[in-house]
Amino acid sequence: MEKFLVLGGDLRFIYAAAKLNKKHRCAVYGFDTLHDDVRRETGVTVLKRIERCKNVILPLPMSRNCDYITAPYYSGRIPLSAVIGACEENATVYCGKACPEMYELCEKKSLRLVDYFEREELTVVNAAIAAFEISPTTPQSRLYSGFVGLGFCLRHKNRTPLAIRSAHGRLSEP
Repeated sequence: MEKFLVLGGDLRFIYAAAKLNKKHRCAVYGFDTLHDDVRRETGVTVLKRIERCKNVILPLPMSRNCDYITAPYYSGRIPLSAVIGACEENATVYCGKACPEMYELCEKKSLRLVDYFEREELTVVNAAIAAFEISPTTPQSRLYSGFVGLGFCLRHKNRTPLAIRSAHGRLSEP
């Protein structure tokens, strides 16, 4: 059973964490303003402080300005550097639309970075959701949200070549 931490994000990430909890241990940080009904419905553990783990999941987009992680349900700000504090040695960081600073940060600390938005499965489904204006809180989006690509990455991370970009922008295989 692997341990995951979702760091920031919107409601899609709460539901992704709930799904991960079926086979792994997954907690979230950056959701202190989340309504109690959502916490009860999903059963997700909302941490008051960041815990280190081998798998850190960041939102899509991971940041709007490359300074802070996107966290609309957090009363404060989560700096990009918090990712380092959340990662155990040789951890994997999953994020959507990684900025150059994140690539550099991960490369310096020998962390594996997977930009799940580079996966075709995710971009196609995400585009369909946008085209049909499906809200992230509707049942359709919970089932068909952009986490098709993230789920695929997590299920096949040891068997399938993933698009992992170095700080130089080259694609490589794990």
